[in-house]
Amino acid sequence: MTRMKPRYARLAALPLVLITGLGFAGCRVQKTEDGKVPEVTVKEGKLPKYNVDTAKVEVKKDTVNVDVPKVEVKKDNVQVDVPKVKVTMPPDKPKGTEPPPQR
Repeated sequence: MTRMKPRYARLAALPLVLITGLGFAGCRVQKTEDGKVPEVTVKEGKLPKYNVDTAKVEVKKDTVNVDVPKVEVKKDNVQVDVPKVKVTMPPDKPKGTEPPPQR
């Protein structure tokens, strides 16, 4: 199994992001009924108290030699297929044809 390079992974995720964005932007939403926030009552309270004994941590710095691989990056120009999406919005409804508000 080969791993995708980060650049190609971002390019592959681009159509999903575009389609998701169009899904949210490709509709009309009309409020048909007002909402109401629920009533909430809050009473006094008290947080518990704790005595905590923590460990003592010391951090120091030391210099060591480490073998580190040298990596070279090669870029390729690759053609990829991307989706082409056309969205047609529904026509505006004439005044007076809206459904009555629900109760």
